[in-house]
This record gives sequence, structure tokens and C-alpha cells, in this order.
Amino acid sequence: MQRPLIVIHGWSETSHALKPLCNLLQQALAQPVQSLYVGDYLSMHDDISFCDLSAAMMSAWQTSGLPLTQYSADVVVHSTAGIIVRQWLLDHFTPDTAPIKHLVMLAPANFGSYLAHKGRSFFARMLGGLNHQTPGQMGGTLLKSMELGSPYLWQLAQRDCFSKDSFFAANKILCTVLIGDTGYQGTHAIVNELGSDGTIRLANANLNSQYVVVDYNKDLMQPDYQLIPSSGSIAFAICNNENHHTITASSGAFAYPDTLKKVIDGLTVSDQQFDSWRHSLQQEQEKLLRAAKKHPACQFHSSMLHVTDQYHNEVTDYFLAFSTSATSSDQFDMVFHQDVITQVHLNSTNQAYRCFRMNIAKFDELLKHSEQLSIGLTVHPTLGSHHTPVGYRSSLQGDMAAIQMSRHQIQQLFQKNKTSFIHIILRREQTSQTFQIDAV
Repeated sequence: MQRPLIVIHGWSETSHALKPLCNLLQQALAQPVQSLYVGDYLSMHDDISFCDLSAAMMSAWQTSGLPLTQYSADVVVHSTAGIIVRQWLLDHFTPDTAPIKHLVMLAPANFGSYLAHKGRSFFARMLGGLNHQTPGQMGGTLLKSMELGSPYLWQLAQRDCFSKDSFFAANKILCTVLIGDTGYQGTHAIVNELGSDGTIRLANANLNSQYVVVDYNKDLMQPDYQLIPSSGSIAFAICNNENHHTITASSGAFAYPDTLKKVIDGLTVSDQQFDSWRHSLQQEQEKLLRAAKKHPACQFHSSMLHVTDQYHNEVTDYFLAFSTSATSSDQFDMVFHQDVITQVHLNSTNQAYRCFRMNIAKFDELLKHSEQLSIGLTVHPTLGSHHTPVGYRSSLQGDMAAIQMSRHQIQQLFQKNKTSFIHIILRREQTSQTFQIDAV
């Protein structure tokens, strides 16, 4: 029996925007009308959270009579809906009980959007006025959760991307992530950013990621370094000439004919074919990467940074400096901070969380002259400065080692079109003057 197919829209949209896509899928899949469904949810109410949408989705799923047995439905999501489905799976199922078999994510905001922190006037301009059904509202809670480096996105990634038992792999949910490489045309082009589809960065859509812990608590001069690749297997592809809107075939067709084939393949691939399908998409991406000059959008990496101390307190005032021990270190430092790091974003909710974007093509060129990268930290309060009784050591002062990375570690961590989550744990110390006990 054919599985029902559920298609779910993105932020600020409704299911009406997905009618052209549904028509294409019906024709290409020969899908009976009664087994094709669209999901509608409220995205422009300020008080609605992803947890609310997860609970509401479960209720709507049951009310619609959709099956809850293992691997009994297929789902296509766009943008924000990618996060909703991930939250829904975590809240209501285990990897062995999930009802989804094929999950195709179109330009998902898996690790956030670089537009999410923009103000109301910005979205009013982009949308031609704020939602008339919720005057003055724009989905503030959802947007805050989708801001780059948000605590919510960290916690979500810890639960599904870096859990021991993944939802996504052959013989489980077969997940395919597709994102365009082109920005918007016309007035909306003001939001375009190289390495994005006009709303989502390629690296932030890709669920294939890595998690790094650098722990200074035990040894300030030799911090513990641990890299954990994401669990499971995700098929990831970059779609030529598609932007955040055209990847839903909003005009009745995709910008590039091959996009429809990728969507259909993602919805029909078998467990036995999935690894081959995933590798074929990877080879296609590598071919794009080799044509770097022709495809500059595919050259970026996104790093999500979180700094805490051994007490799990947030460290919100810090600075990272990248350098090398090479003879031309001054030139390296200048080029790295000016050209390799293209943007740093401090999360507006909690500045212990940050996101920095790197141009890996320029980084690779720079690494030809160096075998090692040093990442030094300056943190406030700095212990011992200006009679500070509590605080942290500083790499600048030489009483805490910089993070030393070999060429292999650099290439392993900073990969094109991927996101790394980097957790640095510092040691907070107190001078003897902080608390004294004297004999009477």
C-alpha cells in the first residue's frame, strides 16, 4: 500500500503556497489525491514556540487519521518546518517507532537563518506588511529560536544530531536535504548572502555536522580536545539556480529541472539504495567544489560556539584570536581575520553563544603556508587583572595555552557546507583573598 505524503510549509507561509509543488509531486509520483496531505500551522504569532507546534502537529496528525505505525508515511518540509518535524520526532517517538520513512527537507533552517534576528521593520519590508491576522506580530519566539547560535538550536542538535541512536539512516528514516545555491532577484536581493539561498546558508541546512569539546578544566596548558561526528546518515545536495522560494516550485516549476528528480528520488529511494544515493549526491557536490571559481557559493563553513566554565555558568565576554607559528604569522593573522572569517554573530539572547562563518577556499589557500592553527582566548573577568579576585586565565598572558590544531584537525573540523558545534569549557578560579578564615 502506498504511504501517505504530507507536505508542510515554512515560516510566514500557508499551505496555499505549496499547491504547485503538490501538483508536481502528484504527477511525478502518481500519488492518489486521497493520500496527499498538506500541513498548515500558525507561524506569525509571537507566543508560539516549536514545542507548541510539535504538540499541535501531533494532535492534527491523529485527528487526520494519519498512521502512527513505524515508517508508514512520507513527509516533505520547507524551511522552518524542518525544525518542527525534528522537534516532533524527538517529543513523541524513538528512532525505532518513528512513523516517517522518507523525509525530504527543502531549504531547511536546521541550524538557523542569518535573517532571523532582523527587526520588525525589516520583515514588514520583505513581506509587504506584517501579517494582518496577527497585527504587529511576526512569530517572535520562533524567530528567536532560529537565530544563529541560539541555545534552542544547540539543544535540538544535541538531542538528534549527536545522540547515540539516530533517527536518520538506512533502515530508519531516509532523510534528504536539498538547498539552492542562488539568492533572490529584484527587491528581495537585498538579503542575499554568498553561500546561501537568500534565507538559509548552505552550511546551516546540512544536518551532517560535528561537535567539538575543548575542556580546560583539568589542565590549562593541555586542554582536552574531542571531536564527535554527527550520528546517522543524511543525503545532502546543492540544487543549481534554486533560491529559498523557487525550491518549492512556487511558480509551477523548479528553476532547474534536475531539482524535481532529486525530490522524487528522495521520496522513493529504498533502504538498500540509500547509501549509494547519498554518496552519489556527495560526489556531485565535490564536483561543484572542485569548480571553485565557477561556484563560489559552495565555499563556506559555519561554526556555532558556546563558552561555559566548569560550573556550567555561561561565559559571555570573550574574544577568540586565530594565529599561526609560521614565519609569516602577521600576514596570516591579518588575512585570516579579514578574509577567512566573513562574519561573526553574537546571539541576542545569550552572548555565550556565537556563530562565525568562514570562507574555506581562502582558508585552504592560507594553510598552504602553515601546518598548524592556534586559537587564543581572552576572557573577562581576567584573573589577577585590576585586583580581580575571581575570573579566568588568558592565552594572551601565557598562563593558559591556546587551542593548537594540526592541519588534519583543521580539515576535519572546518569543512565546506557544514556546521561545527564547538563547546569550550574554561576553568573559573578564585584568589585566596576571595574567602579567608583566620584564627581569633
